[in-house]
Amino acid sequence: MVSHRTIILDCGAGSTALGIFSRAGEQLCLHRTAVEIFPVGAHGAEGWLANTCAAIQALGARVKLSDPVCLVLPAQHALIKFIDLPPVGPAQRAQILEFAAEQNIPYALAEVAWASVVLDQSKGQGAALLAAAKLELLDPLCAAAESVGWEVSAILPAPLATLAAFRLAQPSQSESALVLHLGADGTTLLLVEPSRFTLRRLALGDGEIAESIEGAAPAAGLIDYVHKLGPEITRSLLHFQRQHNWAKPARVYLTGPGAARAELVAALAAELPQPVERLTELGVVKLAADCDSAAVASSARWLTNVVGAAAAQLFLGHPTINLLPRRWRQLTRRRRRQPWLLASAVLMVAAPVAPIWHASSLFNEAQRKIAAMERENKPLRNRQAQQKIALSRLAESQRQLEQLQVLSAQRAGWLNFLAELEGHFVRLEDVWLEKMQLLPSVGPEPLKIIIAGRLLDQAHPLATVSVGAMNRVQRLLQSIDRSPYVRVAVDGQHFDYRQPGILKFDCVLILRSTHPL
Repeated sequence: MVSHRTIILDCGAGSTALGIFSRAGEQLCLHRTAVEIFPVGAHGAEGWLANTCAAIQALGARVKLSDPVCLVLPAQHALIKFIDLPPVGPAQRAQILEFAAEQNIPYALAEVAWASVVLDQSKGQGAALLAAAKLELLDPLCAAAESVGWEVSAILPAPLATLAAFRLAQPSQSESALVLHLGADGTTLLLVEPSRFTLRRLALGDGEIAESIEGAAPAAGLIDYVHKLGPEITRSLLHFQRQHNWAKPARVYLTGPGAARAELVAALAAELPQPVERLTELGVVKLAADCDSAAVASSARWLTNVVGAAAAQLFLGHPTINLLPRRWRQLTRRRRRQPWLLASAVLMVAAPVAPIWHASSLFNEAQRKIAAMERENKPLRNRQAQQKIALSRLAESQRQLEQLQVLSAQRAGWLNFLAELEGHFVRLEDVWLEKMQLLPSVGPEPLKIIIAGRLLDQAHPLATVSVGAMNRVQRLLQSIDRSPYVRVAVDGQHFDYRQPGILKFDCVLILRSTHPL
């Protein structure tokens, strides 16, 4: 079911824009806008986060909201990958996407919020979009919204909002089109066809170019920006055409804060072979009767992703994804249950009041009322007995969960041990592991592992291994010996000097029983 009202908060690179929308049939209706502009020169993730949180505080003081809010995360803070999907079922598809997340996200999955959406699974080989963002950025944004009384229900990557804005403004687009979202910290390139799309973010670098987009730099900075942007667009289109057989775009649409400059549109039109025009997404948006049209006109340059995110939330058919962290989703669910829990508590408290009052006022009917109350309380007592049984089952489940957690920790022991062993070899350099073999153990004997490796003596590549190489191997074994997993690392050491420049070594590791694998 699609809601008929939504509130969008676009956390852009140079500003934070708010929009309140509703759905009137098949048309998007705008009720109110508000924009907070960042100070000039505020760049970098830390500066952006601090300015965005401050802007949310300022907007919260001006606009009181009761409906959930959808945040739009800028492209530079959202990792987006396209994943090829084989024709498999939903369960196998979920496993493939989870594996793809582990392979494509350059952070531990516990440090990010990630989600995916299937784009096309109709013809054999399908595709999915994978998006992720770091929790160290998302948590402060949600906390800032929470502090002003706003409930965040969704976090949408900005490129998907830009895509929705384009398809809202050009619903009958039948040819390939290039959409450029020109922002303060970079340019998002969207190549859109009727049934698919792809994207790339162009980080053009220094602050002068970024400020020239915002209108603060001279014409020379604008020309420099266009001369850098044009070749990047050409290279990106060639890459898409060669790798995935994308068609050449028939037209280029500019949007975002930088597209407000008429000089930029003209400069890009001279630089690119395709016709260039400004995307007029607000032209298809209806202004509500209570909307301030002057405020909309003054903030139009910052509303592209606000309009696009509203279209993605209110209309089906737009690819959308939610990067809201899990703990904030759980908090939202608990809040929505609180009114029902409170109402239940009030009903439970008020239920005995009427019978008691009636029994005290009608003494002659006291016995009948008592019998009636006993009949009413019998289901409650049965329910209490069922609750006791459920609590005992819950306690047993918790005990089993603790056992599973211990087992999980033991299963993770091998990963931690191998990671630590890899660290020792990486720090020493020019040494590699050739063999690792688990020795059979009998009864309560500690676990034993044979490791063998080689060390390259770069100082003496054609001579017998030097004393320095031997000392390096000794340091390696000593560092392994200090591992919390290893009790003894020198049992059965053996060294082979026969190959010039190469020192072969092997030893037996006796592992500690306090860190089982």
